[in-house]
Amino acid sequence: MITLKDVSKTFYGKTGGNKVLHRISLEIPEGAVTGIIGSSGAGKSTLLRTINLLEQPDEGSVTVNGRELTALSRRELAAERKKIGMIFQHFNLLSSRTVYENVALPLELTRTGRDVIRQKVTELLALVGLESKAGEYPANLSGGQRQRVAIARALVNEPHLLLCDEATSALDPFTTRSVLQLLKDLHRRLNLTIVLVTHEMEVVKALCSHVVCMDSGRIAAFSTTEAWSGQRDITAFEEFLKSEQ
Repeated sequence: MITLKDVSKTFYGKTGGNKVLHRISLEIPEGAVTGIIGSSGAGKSTLLRTINLLEQPDEGSVTVNGRELTALSRRELAAERKKIGMIFQHFNLLSSRTVYENVALPLELTRTGRDVIRQKVTELLALVGLESKAGEYPANLSGGQRQRVAIARALVNEPHLLLCDEATSALDPFTTRSVLQLLKDLHRRLNLTIVLVTHEMEVVKALCSHVVCMDSGRIAAFSTTEAWSGQRDITAFEEFLKSEQ
């Protein structure tokens, strides 16, 4: 489903370059829910954002669902990105648009017909449990409700892949559990492949089938969650995975 081969990324600033990904090679199977963990600055979010080329790698190739994204033209890449949904930590909703209008936005940008938009948005709001909030504005919603809007928007183009960048880190524990249950249900119903960045071991335990452990821009370990049952925190998990290498 997802193949990264020798992917590197360097950010440049006034003091020079900072290499955040070092020749990353990784294969994520179709239908998996894969967590990316590691300490702050390990390169987790950058790795996630290279999957849909929001971060263009300096070298290497990225292949998703059989298409090598790094070899596509700008127009071809834009078409492939429609099949990849993304959820952000801070929701990225437009405050001037209602819940319905936020979810409809990606379809409006592609000039989809109003009837099709209405049908899709209505179905998705029901799927995430927000059909009664269609006319509300983001400011009137709880954090969990805003994240559900963001999830609905990410699914509106019927993607085969969903990327989540710290999707629950801004939420309280109860709301986190609710959003995780929603993602689990969506994974089952829609046969989604999901890749998520998290600092929270409970997220990994509750949702993930596979885990990537990153350390200083490199993959320290890649494992199924079955191999580490009983590990309680990220540090212990990192050490456990390294011991399995």
